[in-house]
Amino acid sequence: MLRPLSLLLALCAPAAAQDWSGHGLSLSLEALGELESKAPDPEIDYLAGFWHGQLEGASLKLELFVIPRAAHGLNEPSDLVDLTEVSLANRDRRAKRPLFAFDESKPLTGAYGFISYGWLGLDVKRQDTKPVGHFWCLGGILEQHGYTVEITSSPALNEAGVAAVERFLKEGVRYDGEVADTKWSDDEIEARWQRQAPDKVLEDSKLRVVRSKHYVILTNVGKGTSKSFGKKIDEAYEKIREIYPFEDIEGQRLLPIFYFNTPDQYFEWCVKNLKWKIEKARRSGGVSSGDVYSTYHQATNAPVHIHEATHQIFKNRLRLGGGGSWFQEGVAEYMSAAANELGIVKNLTKEKKAKRGETEKETRDKNFSLEKFFALQSMLFSIDPEERKKSGSVASENYTVAAGVIEFVRHGKYKDRFLDFVHAIGRVPRSDLPAIEKQLQLLFDRDIQGFDEDFMEYWTKRKKPRKK
Repeated sequence: MLRPLSLLLALCAPAAAQDWSGHGLSLSLEALGELESKAPDPEIDYLAGFWHGQLEGASLKLELFVIPRAAHGLNEPSDLVDLTEVSLANRDRRAKRPLFAFDESKPLTGAYGFISYGWLGLDVKRQDTKPVGHFWCLGGILEQHGYTVEITSSPALNEAGVAAVERFLKEGVRYDGEVADTKWSDDEIEARWQRQAPDKVLEDSKLRVVRSKHYVILTNVGKGTSKSFGKKIDEAYEKIREIYPFEDIEGQRLLPIFYFNTPDQYFEWCVKNLKWKIEKARRSGGVSSGDVYSTYHQATNAPVHIHEATHQIFKNRLRLGGGGSWFQEGVAEYMSAAANELGIVKNLTKEKKAKRGETEKETRDKNFSLEKFFALQSMLFSIDPEERKKSGSVASENYTVAAGVIEFVRHGKYKDRFLDFVHAIGRVPRSDLPAIEKQLQLLFDRDIQGFDEDFMEYWTKRKKPRKK
């Protein structure tokens, strides 16, 4: 079992600042009262500090985890909160409980690490509707490590206790060290290129770097062409922001793009970095994975660019990675598909006649339903972008229908709550039908079947394409 033992120091007095020397991180615990420190359990991976005690009549536990960045692909503070959420969801999946998801997830500005801002997840545990506990997870990025500060209370804290924890998270977690260049240093870019570019590209091509307003582009494409691409992808960023608003965060870094000269170079990038088979890579025109978008030189207005940029933004700016394949592909396909391409969704709203002797259930089961659609684990990802324009295949229809759900909420009877829908569904665990239905009931007072009926009614009546 790997643990960052070099980071563990003897713990000082409970209220004193704890210093992880050489890494610039310190915790000052005064706001949390008299917490007792204990040696971390060596059986728990990456646990670097442990404290417990009482706060406002509730039992309080504070844990510090320090995790190697490279081993876990940690690029942004929110990655740490996501990692915790996934870990707890997997625990719940094994126990056959509703999957864990933070109630609230947001950035914190301040001196939290090598990347200056932090990210906070909050979960309020409830029994029926009564709060019975709190769980906070603060994530930050050091130069070589990520960390989480996790605070658990039982029972739920009162107002004074919550205020004390929030004060600690704002004032008690501090980083004093080198801060990352938000536009990426030349050394960082070179290291990323050497690590991820295909071997033949490294042998035959010279790295060119283009920094646009929102992106750092690592490329072997000509200077003028790569600058034109940078301008277009910045425009895509703003178009996405118009539909799915978000604020840039102080201290956040430019989003990286690998932009190759030929399709084969991009395919080899997929094989090297995503471990795809070459046949799968050849069915792709671009892919967003982790913090990066990778593609190759093609028309600057090719739909794949804004489609994959939407995926990149949902993960790295909006932090909305849930809902399911239908939701993730829906928000992206809605941005990349022309409005008149969505018209095929109308075909699904036409009732199919029952065959002689067929039961009502058999008729219903052969027809389209959002309940079955929301449960899909995959939208047959990686089909050729040109194939999405052709009707008749299950894959192309899935992408189009997913975009049709987004259009329905944005322009239909629920349009006033469109952004609430995007944020609520984007926060639930993927394809978790009970969690999706709960959010639909909270948002629209409709279960999935009722939402399906409204969706069908919208597309039955929709005659003209809707402007984005």
